[in-house]
Amino acid sequence: MNHISFTHQGKFHAFAGPSKWNEVTAGQLLAWLNVLYANDDEEAKLAKAVPVFYGIGSKLYKAIRPYQRLQIAPTLRGLFSENKLDVWLMPSFRLRFKKYYGPADKLSNLTADEFFNYCEPLYWQYKATNDEAKLNALCAVLYRPKRKGAVNDDIREPITEAGIAKRARLFKKLPLGYKLAIYFNYTGCRNFVTGMHAKAFDKGSGESKKRGDVTLSVAGGPLGNHTETKKTNLYTFLLHLVNLIEQEDELKRKMK
Repeated sequence: MNHISFTHQGKFHAFAGPSKWNEVTAGQLLAWLNVLYANDDEEAKLAKAVPVFYGIGSKLYKAIRPYQRLQIAPTLRGLFSENKLDVWLMPSFRLRFKKYYGPADKLSNLTADEFFNYCEPLYWQYKATNDEAKLNALCAVLYRPKRKGAVNDDIREPITEAGIAKRARLFKKLPLGYKLAIYFNYTGCRNFVTGMHAKAFDKGSGESKKRGDVTLSVAGGPLGNHTETKKTNLYTFLLHLVNLIEQEDELKRKMK
């Protein structure tokens, strides 16, 4: 955490603010996105970030001297670099008296099917088009009701096409800022996933090196048939995928 202090009109003030994304709270993220998507340049956004992340009241912030503001703002500049938010900040929410649960930190409880065949296509489609329908669908994949019966590593009910469609219609009523926070959080977590398993993703784009249904392309091996492979934990699947890629690369080197 960053710590700042200053004296204003004879009174000492001390505040703490995040030095990295994983120290940001859900409330700060929601407030920050209003600033991030505003039509301002980076310096203006940086100045607006100070009250958001340090919790300095607007009256006090406006009253302190300009040179003090200039000294505080740079402490938050690191938040303008790559999105490294890999803690899931909004684990659940209620809508129309029903509770919906999101994924675990670092997307660690996603299956290969959920990540590659649902989340990723919707993520890239929204990123390319800003179509809110794609954002609604992504949120509908990530947030699901509690599953019935025993809970192992995932409290959410299994994915179904009908369930996604139903929730996507319902999630139209969620505030856009909330859905953008979910998208931002997913981006940070996927940055962690793609960084940890870089060989499985194309450099630069972050898309999987194996196109189409990646789970189908590796089914029939140690992870089982296609149905079993789709249900494999994302991290287990990626370790296997990276191993296959390394084997292919080694074979190509030997054939030269």
